[in-house]
Amino acid sequence: MGQMNTLTQGMEAMAEYAMTANPDLAGPLALDPGAKAEFYEGYRRLSPIGHANSCRALIAMDHITAELPRLARHPVLLIGGDRDPSLPAMRVMHRKILGSKLVVLSPATHFANRDQPDAWNRTALDFLARCDRRRKGAA
Repeated sequence: MGQMNTLTQGMEAMAEYAMTANPDLAGPLALDPGAKAEFYEGYRRLSPIGHANSCRALIAMDHITAELPRLARHPVLLIGGDRDPSLPAMRVMHRKILGSKLVVLSPATHFANRDQPDAWNRTALDFLARCDRRRKGAA
């Protein structure tokens, strides 16, 4: 497939491209035929404009790395999977944002929230509860 344009080709075409171009998706989806339909459905719910803007943000990441330390004044939680191709980028973010928390779920891919939903939810809810306790303690 040539250049992908979600605005003209739609999210279903993007899902097809993602499934064939990303080896981290192709393997698991081949093993679980039901996951493919769920994957398509997930992409159909996405906004093409939102997806395009997410891609633009990823492209800009190299330019904002220097700004990451400024986030240290806020609670920051990074949750990734041990098989997530973006885990190295998360590790960089974690190092640059002092006080941030990085949790790596295993086994999990880029879709750690789907691969390990209970662990992901527990991690996020525990983090938010700690933030809430700190906020109430500071008030």
